[in-house]
Amino acid sequence: PINGDDPAAAPFVAPRLPAGSKLANCLHTGHLSATFSNVEVAVGTGGSRCTFRALHRLECVWYAFDVEVLARLSGEEDDISARPELRRVRHLGALADSRHVARYVTAWCEEPACLPEALQAQVAEACNQALAKEGGYCVALLVQTELCQGTDLDSWLDSRNIDTTGAAIGQNEALQAFTFAEHLAKACREIHRAGLVRCNFRPGSVSVVEAGKAPSLKVGSAGLAFAVAGGSEEAQEADRASDVFEAVVLIMKVLLRLSPQTSEARYDTVMAEQTFRKHGVVPQELEDALPAHAALLQRAAASPRTGQPPSLTATELFAELKRLRR
Repeated sequence: PINGDDPAAAPFVAPRLPAGSKLANCLHTGHLSATFSNVEVAVGTGGSRCTFRALHRLECVWYAFDVEVLARLSGEEDDISARPELRRVRHLGALADSRHVARYVTAWCEEPACLPEALQAQVAEACNQALAKEGGYCVALLVQTELCQGTDLDSWLDSRNIDTTGAAIGQNEALQAFTFAEHLAKACREIHRAGLVRCNFRPGSVSVVEAGKAPSLKVGSAGLAFAVAGGSEEAQEADRASDVFEAVVLIMKVLLRLSPQTSEARYDTVMAEQTFRKHGVVPQELEDALPAHAALLQRAAASPRTGQPPSLTATELFAELKRLRR
């Protein structure tokens, strides 16, 4: 059954695309419901975009999804390929082989009224608002990506009990901190190389994956929030500098929590982050324990705070972190 056929099941006012129209012939309506089950919407999503996860019926694998309403359609000879949402999808394809960013799988469009019931409230609201303002037709764009099967970085850091008395253990923890720092910088570099910005690095959107010999970091759901780099070159540089800054904030947090010399202090990392964002100053304990890393972090923080041209690109940040580890 199609949810949109029953007004009580879904509060849609969106008309269907005319049968036989150019865009209607390209839709894969019903694909999500037929191929996936157990749709679970992420808390806090809304507006024209909704994030959720679903279980593939045949593969028995969970995937992450982003569904976005495409409005302002005429229902005649619509060509959506030039729209920013589709440009973003094409750029996501360049991240297919990244080790530290969630893998893009595929994308397709459906009639909004035919989506699973779990998505109806959010999608209906977005469609109705767009149609009330601009009229026309709407379709739902679904972007499928890998769902990182790991522990979010914050929880993983909270679970670590740093032994500051054992030299060998302390050294292992420090090496892990340096490795994680490189993974974050590398993810930022790969995202920028794909022509995307707004990495949106947050502990909750970065996962620790325990596969293989050692844990590694992967940017997960934040991948769904990427935007295509656009505007003037100055605007693009500002976006990239902001991404580097957010990566550096997270790197500082990792170094503080995992380095034995600083974890012993157990001071408030939230306060340290606020001070760093406002003044570009790292905690004295980190500067004493890792002076070269502290100087690198402060250098990367300069341009977003002062509005100056970027002093450090993601590529340079990654190269510097590798050099410091050696």
